[in-house]
Parts: sequence; structure tokens; C-alpha cells
Amino acid sequence: MVLGLMWTRAHVQFPPMLAEQPTTRPAARAQPATFAHRVLDIESERADVPQSAYELIDRMIASVRARVSTAVIVGDRKARERQVMHLLHTIDDVLVEQRFVFPLVYDSTLAEALQPRTVDRDTLFRILQRHENVHRRQQIMMHPERPVHFIACQQASLLYRGMAEPFDVDIRLVSLPHHVFMRVQVGDDKWVNWDPNDACTYSDEGYARAHDVTKEQIRDGVFLKTLSEDRVMSLIYHARACRCWELAKYDAAEEDYRRAIGLDPQNGFPCAGLSCLYTGSPAGMKSQQHRVQDSLALAKMAVTLSPQLPYTAQALAAARAENGDFDGAIMAQQRAIVLCDEDDARGRDAAGERLKFYSGHHTLLEGRRIEHPIVYWLGYQNGANYLTWFIVGMIILRVMIVIVSRTGGRGPSSRRPGTAVPVGNPAPSPVQFLP
Repeated sequence: MVLGLMWTRAHVQFPPMLAEQPTTRPAARAQPATFAHRVLDIESERADVPQSAYELIDRMIASVRARVSTAVIVGDRKARERQVMHLLHTIDDVLVEQRFVFPLVYDSTLAEALQPRTVDRDTLFRILQRHENVHRRQQIMMHPERPVHFIACQQASLLYRGMAEPFDVDIRLVSLPHHVFMRVQVGDDKWVNWDPNDACTYSDEGYARAHDVTKEQIRDGVFLKTLSEDRVMSLIYHARACRCWELAKYDAAEEDYRRAIGLDPQNGFPCAGLSCLYTGSPAGMKSQQHRVQDSLALAKMAVTLSPQLPYTAQALAAARAENGDFDGAIMAQQRAIVLCDEDDARGRDAAGERLKFYSGHHTLLEGRRIEHPIVYWLGYQNGANYLTWFIVGMIILRVMIVIVSRTGGRGPSSRRPGTAVPVGNPAPSPVQFLP
């Protein structure tokens, strides 16, 4: 028996125990990476992207492949169009089966859309009341307890393009003031607009009316023009910048915003985002040039490119407040509230709070526009905060106590000994402007 054990040990290679197995990276993908995989690679340079996100894309493509024929039908000019439309509807079916829903609050990156979320039943019911989720409602409510994925139009368009790539279907992205959709080639010289939210087609004219696109914006190629690869990359880097801001990676966010602007100078979103980064995060504290002059120039550019967006109007309001123009800040913020989506109650409430903040400062400064740099630093023109005025009040109180104690109540003040010195109400805290 002993000899048998010795022989076994010498000639048989046993696998290591689980605790002893070395940690390895996930195996490389056997199939070629699609556009959606490459988007995840770009996002992973700033934030962790789990392997499960890549695997979910692979599984969904495999599910679509099992339902769609790629055979070429000769002699039928409409065959390719029917085939492509069937592919688009099948991709939507797979996304619904995987429980992708349009959210109440948007995320930025594709990686976030591929992560499952657990929501309570009431929240799920409110999500499914959105018109974008009408065709998803029945499938999702069959198992309301299961996790869902939150996916907005830009993330869905990027994912569609990646899932259609293995089938040799050409998908281009198109932007609108509040939306991103796809232009899909269904024939040699025929393209259709496919909406990833509603899973149906719309005309350019219908999109223009629904999103208040002006003739000048169409003429200048700001909206409703098929995006070049550089402009698509601008969308991706803008989303990555928003994600970096959320993770408090301010230098990385600034770099990505600038990269997005460089790739597409006609994209108002990164202009507004960088302006808000300078006025609402530590990135702006490094330089008064960034916080004051640059933020205002960027916000004005964003409003010029996309005046329909509440996001650009709020950026302009914040920049004007940072420059001490609270009259202009109030006007811009009122405009932002008007532009807010009726379904976005959270956004409207936040915009209203910012308006109260600007109005409070306007009242404080009415008739006493103080330009002294020390007073500016204390917050009259730069958004005073509670802690600053609490410290100032304590210092004043301490000085008065010392004066009273040394003069026995006889000093420059006409107050009787023991009378409290009023400190005053502190100004509200500055509002942080998130994308």
C-alpha cells in the first residue's frame, strides 16, 4: 500500500487545491471583438469594467444569431430590407428578454448599462410607465423581482451597432438635442432611422418636430446629420468624462471633456460639462481663469450650439453666478426649468433649488455690489458657504469679547456690557452642478 502511494505521488499530477490555485485573468475572447466590445475597452481605461459585461454582449449576439438568417436571397430586391428589419426587431427582443429598460435617471457609460440593478416594485412600476418602456412592460412584469438593466438611447445605439456588426449591417449614429438614434442601411442606397427606445422607425421630419430642431442646426450639421467616427468617439469620451466626475477623478474628467470637444466642436454637451466641472468641482479651484473666464466661455458656446438643452442653460447659469452676474444666472436658470423634461421631476426639483440659491444671492447683493477681493473670497460673489460665515462670525464674536473684557464695557461700541453681538444668517451652500 505504501509503495502504491509512493508510485502514485511520483507519476500522477494532481491539480492544486482551490485555495492554492493562482489568480488568472479571464480568458481572451475567442470571437472577434465588436464595436461594443471596443467601447468597453475605452471605458475600462478610466473605471473597472467586469468581464461579465463582455460576456453578456457575447451571449446576446449568440442569441440573435440563432434567430436570424444570414442567407443571401438572389432576385428579391426587398429581401435584404426585410432581413435587416428582422435583425433590428430581434435585437430589441433579446434586449427585452435580458430585462433592459429605459431608466428614470440616466447613467453615462455602456458598462453601467450592462450591470444588473435590483429595484423595488414601486420604482420598477414608475420606470415602466415611461412611454419608452411600453413594449417592454409585459415581459418585465412577468418577473418583477428580478434585476434589470438601465439603458438610455446613446448606450442602446452603441450596443445595437456592436450587436449588428457580425451580420454585416451598417449602423450609423445620429444626434438630436435630447436623443441619439441610428441610421441603418437596409439596401444599396436606402437607409432607415431606427429608434432604440421605441424599437420602430421615424422620419427625419418627425424627429425634427419632436425635438424642436431648427433649420439652422440642420443646415450646419449640428443635429440630424449622420455622425462621423470622430463625432461618435466624442459621445463616448463625453460619457467617460461624466463617469470620471462621478468617481471624483476630476483631472481625468477634464481631460476627457477636452478630448470630446476636440473630436466634435459641434457637440454642446462636453462644452457644458467642462463648464460645470470648473464651477462645481475642485477642478475649478486650481485656476481662477478656469473657474471664471473659461467656464463662462464654454457655457456660452454650449448654449449657442444647443439652446434647447436644460443642461446647457444650467451651465450658463452656474458660470454667470461664478462671475457675479446673478441677474443673468437667474434668467438662465429659469430658462433651464422651462426646458426640463416633464417626466424628469427630480431634474426639475434640482433646477428649482438652484434658482432659489441664485435668487438668494441676488437679494443679498441688491444695492451693495461689493467688488473688494477679500469680500469676494468670503463669498458675496463666489457662493458663500455655511462654514465660512460661521468661522467669520466666531472671529467677530471673539474680538468683541476681548474688547469688552479689556475696556470693562467701555469701548468703541455703544452697546452695554453683556449685550450679544449679532452674527447674522449664513449664506446657503453652493450647489454642485452634476452632468
